[in-house]
Amino acid sequence: MTIDELAQEVGISEGSIHAILSDDLNMKSVSVKFVPRLLNPDQIVTPRLTAPECFENSPTFLGDEIWVCAYDPETKMQSSEWHTTSPPLPKRSRYVKSKKNVTLIQFFDN
Repeated sequence: MTIDELAQEVGISEGSIHAILSDDLNMKSVSVKFVPRLLNPDQIVTPRLTAPECFENSPTFLGDEIWVCAYDPETKMQSSEWHTTSPPLPKRSRYVKSKKNVTLIQFFDN
């Protein structure tokens, strides 16, 4: 939730919200990409469990490949969050530099 959204919901100014978060609650805005971009064990196992069902139900698939531009639509300000100053520090997911174009492969069930 952004400061703007919080100010609209509570009905006070953005400056007051910022003062409450930083001064009274001792929180600060942190601009990093957080753990949700990293997969947890359940998210890793799920595709492995569902893939065999797809192939058993319909063994015929049609594939297509296309080049698309790679970009990150989220700005640094949009990705920032408020956290307390005490540990644990937020984890930052590791990024691999992407090329300007990536291959998008789609599979369609016949």
